[in-house]
Amino acid sequence: MSIKGNIFLAFLINLSAYGVKYLAYNFLSATVLLTFGALMTTYLTLFGPEMPWLQYLSVIIPIDGNGNALLDESHILRVFTPVALGLLAASIVGRGLKRVLKRLFRSKADVEPGEVDTRPTWGPVSSAKKHLLINGLMINVIYLVLIIVLPFAKLSEGSNLVSMYTIFIIFYLIAMVSMAIYVVIDTLSEWILRWGASNINT
Repeated sequence: MSIKGNIFLAFLINLSAYGVKYLAYNFLSATVLLTFGALMTTYLTLFGPEMPWLQYLSVIIPIDGNGNALLDESHILRVFTPVALGLLAASIVGRGLKRVLKRLFRSKADVEPGEVDTRPTWGPVSSAKKHLLINGLMINVIYLVLIIVLPFAKLSEGSNLVSMYTIFIIFYLIAMVSMAIYVVIDTLSEWILRWGASNINT
C-alpha cells in the first residue's frame, strides 16, 4: 500500500519517531546529570563552595535563602523529566533550524543538471559513531580530571577515599552505558524519520 501523500500517516510516523527520541533523551538525561555531578565535584574542589551562578538554575534546582542548593533524591528525580523534555525540545528546534539553513544556503547552481551530488552527508550510522566519539571523549575527560583532583577535595576529608573513587567509577560506568543506549535509540528514531521523509511526499 502506497503511503505517499498521506498526511495522517506522516504525522503518526513523526510522532512515533519523536516518542522514540524522547525515550533516548531519558537515557541522555542520566548521562548529563551524572556528568554534571562530576563537574560540580571538580568545581568545588578547585574553587571552593561559592557558586553564585547557581541562582540562574533556581528554576530547576531548589535554592534556600542563603543561596545554597538543596538536592536530594526527590529533587534529582524532579529535575530528570525537565532535562529530558528540554533536550527533546532543543532537538526539534535544532532540526527545524538545520532544515531552514540548508534551504537558505543550498544553491541550485551547486550541482549542474544531470550531475550527481557527491557532497558527503551524515547518515544515522555515521552520526551515531560521531556522537559516541565526541560524547565519550567529553565524559572521559571530565571524569579523568575528577579522579585527579578527588584526593584534594574537602568532600573526601574524613571519609574513605577508596569508597569515593568507587562511587564515581560507578557513576562513570552508568553515564557511559546510558550514553551508548541513548545513541542506539536515537539512531533508531533518525531511521524512522528518514524512512518517513523518503516514503511520504506531502
